[in-house]
Amino acid sequence: MATRSATFWVPAPEERILLVALQRLYRHFYMRICDVVTVAHLVDANMVDFDELRRASKRAGIWPGVATLLQLVSDYMKHYRGAPLILPRRVQLAARFGMEKVYPYAGFLRLPLFPQGAELYARQLVKTLRRRDTAGSVRMGLIPPLAFAANVKYKLTGDEHGIW
Repeated sequence: MATRSATFWVPAPEERILLVALQRLYRHFYMRICDVVTVAHLVDANMVDFDELRRASKRAGIWPGVATLLQLVSDYMKHYRGAPLILPRRVQLAARFGMEKVYPYAGFLRLPLFPQGAELYARQLVKTLRRRDTAGSVRMGLIPPLAFAANVKYKLTGDEHGIW
């Protein structure tokens, strides 16, 4: 019997880190343990090209958030395994905060929305506006009213699913 093989496209390690940063630091404002483990594995296995990661995230206006994600993962690893991630100094300098700002709430490791999350959002919005990316700017402009609607729904129903 012949064996069939399949090819799957998988994002590069740098793209995976960008996606985690966007989802966790710019959208949901909480960390998942599986994301911490994934990012730690990519860095520990020397799979990350930090120059490429910085270039791509700076172009998107999210370098401070990506650096913050890496710092959060490093802090988490230091606390629980006794050894932080080995990160370039430029990552540590660009990070906006570490695990000292993260707090447990409703079964998640929550990230602070104000002022830290708002600062990351504002930096990304300014970068998008400077690039004259009209569509991106309009999409980003929808985030505050959608977040407000999500908060109202959560306060009324206690259900945080199905908003986004």
